[in-house]
Order: sequence, then C-alpha cells, then structure tokens
Amino acid sequence: MMLKSLLLLLLNISLLGCTKAPTNPSFPITFDLATADMARMRKDQRRPLRPLVVSGGYFDVGFASGHLAIRLREFTHREADVIAVTYTGTNTLEEAADRLIQTVQEHFPSQDPGITVPVDVIGISMGGLVARRAAEGGGVSGRRLNAKNIFTIVTPHRGANLAGATWKDVRVQQMATGSEFLKNLTPPDQAFYENLYSYARLDDWIVGESNTSPWGVNPWWVKNMPLEDAHVFAYRDRRILVDIVRRIRGEQPWSTSPAAPLPGGSVAIFQDLNKSQSP
Repeated sequence: MMLKSLLLLLLNISLLGCTKAPTNPSFPITFDLATADMARMRKDQRRPLRPLVVSGGYFDVGFASGHLAIRLREFTHREADVIAVTYTGTNTLEEAADRLIQTVQEHFPSQDPGITVPVDVIGISMGGLVARRAAEGGGVSGRRLNAKNIFTIVTPHRGANLAGATWKDVRVQQMATGSEFLKNLTPPDQAFYENLYSYARLDDWIVGESNTSPWGVNPWWVKNMPLEDAHVFAYRDRRILVDIVRRIRGEQPWSTSPAAPLPGGSVAIFQDLNKSQSP
C-alpha cells in the first residue's frame, strides 16, 4: 500500500511538472515540431562532418547508447560513422576515459600517437564527464580524444544529487558535488575541445537540472515528458535530439544563446560559454 502511494505521488509530481513548467525562451521547440523535423531529416540525408561517438551513461550496457547511435545515423546519413561506447567494468572515470580513447582509436585509427582523429561526442549523463576527461588526455593510452564538439545530455557537470562518498563505486564518488575529479576537470573555456553544449530536462531528481551544465553556464532545458523519468529517458527526447543533430548537420539549431536560466533560477555568474559557433 505504501509503495502504491509512493508511485502515485511520483506520478502526480511528474504530471504537475510537465503541465505547469514554463516554456524555455532560448529553446522553445515543441514535441510536434521535433517530430516534423525528424521526418525532414530522414528524407534529407546529410553526412556528419566527422565521426560521431556516443558516450554511454552509468548503468548503460549498450541499450541507451546503442539506441542513440542508431537514431543519429537515421537523422544524418545511413552510412555515417557512428559508434557507441559503454563503461561496464571500469573502476574510475579515468579508466572510462581511456576506454573511450581506445575505442575511438580502434574504429577510426589515427597515425598521430598523441591524439585521435577529430570526432563529435554525444555524452549521456556520466558519459559527458568521461568525454571531457578523455579530451584532456594524460591517460595510459598516451593519446587524448580530439573532440571538436561535446554534446551532453543530463550530465552531472556540477555533481549529481544521488552521488556521494558513501557509494562503493569510485565513479559515483567522482560524480559527487565537490569531488576532486570535478574540481580538477578542465573548465570548458580552457579545454582542448571547441564547444560544449549542455542539455537538461526539468524534474531531474537523479542529477538535478541545475547540475547539468558547468558552473556559470545554463543548460538548454526542456520540460519533462508525461509519465517519463526526466533523467533516465532524456537520451531519447526528440526535442534534444533534433537540436543536437541540427548542429551536427551544420544547420541552424532550435536553441539560441545565451541559454535561459532554469525556472526559479540558476543564474550564470561567470563568462557565458554557450557560444553561437558553427560545429
């Protein structure tokens, strides 16, 4: 009975958040517009400028990242170079970063011992942090990830609500707010990659939507979809997906800069890093 009451409460909270949340003025795309855009992209195939890499999340064993890889190929080009990387069996985010670099090297060999070929990375949750760390290099592989653009979906750039030092998994400890890993991560405006694009959904209780972009920067946020967990299913949100794909295809995105503050307001207090640059 208690479990049923809890589920009903969570359902009501989800529906309330979806109906009463305001529209994002810097990302006003609707579900219907995104659906129509997907239909256009299927007919108008365009190869990405560079290989695409999907960097999976914490629990992902290939389902979420694999699904997103298929969708990226569907909305760019059927023969586009797209791979998905997961991190099952890694003990730290540094190990995960080494796996990401190694996997990119295996699929797209680089003759340069210090760097991979140029790629664009789409990071799901933890996968966004892994991509940022891989772009710094310095791991056992001896290479760094040559990421031109990093697109992150509900990534805990400032830490995750549910992460903490009590977890046995070091990767979760590293995703806690104030962890040494997050403190030492190179700020986006000093990093080797050219652009970082952060996306969020409201009512994300796992990470917290205010944590889904680096300090001083707002994410591009959308309302959660009814009856969905805002965090777990964000990777398949077509509003976020079409905006990322538009950037990958070299088209005008739906989102505009600067990204608007979250409702109730997280305000950027440092330099705005959401530049209006072509991918």
